[in-house]
Amino acid sequence: ARETFLKANVKIIMGMNIDPKIQHLYINYNQNNTKTNKEEFNDFIEYTISELNKNTNNKTVLELFKEKCPNSSLEIRSANDKTHAKLYVLRYNDKDKIKKMYGCAIIGSSNFSREGLHQRKEINAYTEDGFEDFYNFFQDEWKNTSSILDK
Repeated sequence: ARETFLKANVKIIMGMNIDPKIQHLYINYNQNNTKTNKEEFNDFIEYTISELNKNTNNKTVLELFKEKCPNSSLEIRSANDKTHAKLYVLRYNDKDKIKKMYGCAIIGSSNFSREGLHQRKEINAYTEDGFEDFYNFFQDEWKNTSSILDK
């Protein structure tokens, strides 16, 4: 499963909030670009490690994402408008021959955060119906975002 995830293309659109330290690194890099990419990346890694030392629950995911960066299979963008909506679209590489479907979607209110997954009452729904509509919606939204991490 790990190898499959590492090969899969992952696109993330961030909505309302970006961690202030990450936002600072991103804004500084894009505005004055006085640091090299390597220096910016090292700042980000240093910050990430310090966060891991505070909370190790995210360590596995961050390690996977760290591996996905060099293979260009992770892209992150920020929504240009504030959005609180949550849509997780999972597209299969091949059509499921038994169910004759191309993917599924999870729609709901949960953030991928400790609060969103464990501490708040959140409601989410899984659906295979209307997958193409959800996929197309995501693709349209993707066009109206600002890049944070490109291929």
